[in-house]
Amino acid sequence: MAENETYPLLQSGTLSSGAHNGEKQDSTAYRGLILTADITASTGTSPTLTVKLQEYLPQAAAGAGRWVDVTGATTAAIDAGTPGATSLVVYPGCIAATNTYVNRPIGEHFRYVATVGGTSTPTVTCSIHAQMVL
Repeated sequence: MAENETYPLLQSGTLSSGAHNGEKQDSTAYRGLILTADITASTGTSPTLTVKLQEYLPQAAAGAGRWVDVTGATTAAIDAGTPGATSLVVYPGCIAATNTYVNRPIGEHFRYVATVGGTSTPTVTCSIHAQMVL
């Protein structure tokens, strides 16, 4: 019998200001996931981290695949000045809650987009992992 598995999507690394796309991940054996961003350090003034999920549409309107945001699967801007972990759940049947829970299955392929904000050259040191759920 298959089990839930946790995959490191971003080993501890420092992200600079702007958006950072994760690698394409296969989720065909799972119904959902718990995406967790664990912040360990930051620099700059008022640094923030926002993480969202995107799914890959292999045959979009123009005939080529493209990434689209999973509606509701975006964290609120996390105060990166305070180390800690924040999770986002995408799973069918869960009770939907803004920036925390999304009631739907995950698509065949997904990636994260981590966006660092703030002023005075902000950076965020963090890791991101996905616990894939059957």
